[in-house]
Amino acid sequence: MSEEIETKTDSFGGVTIDHFSPTPPAESHVLNVRISFEEALKLQIALQHVLLHLNGYERRFVRGRDACVNLRIHTDKNRLVISEASLRKTE
Repeated sequence: MSEEIETKTDSFGGVTIDHFSPTPPAESHVLNVRISFEEALKLQIALQHVLLHLNGYERRFVRGRDACVNLRIHTDKNRLVISEASLRKTE
């Protein structure tokens, strides 16, 4: 007999975002981005590539600790681009 396995959530994980640029409108609380399986594989490879690159930095130096991943969404082109960036300083 086949039974459905109950799960706690519909999420596979989450992360804390340093900041949004530009700041989203106050009335927008959630932005869903849906991509195909093939595009998700490309996203995974791009993330792995930039993370391996960032992992090469010495984290004991400020530049290494401040290095981060930037997910840039071009809503007019339906594109998500991954690049290296630096965390902005909090005051």
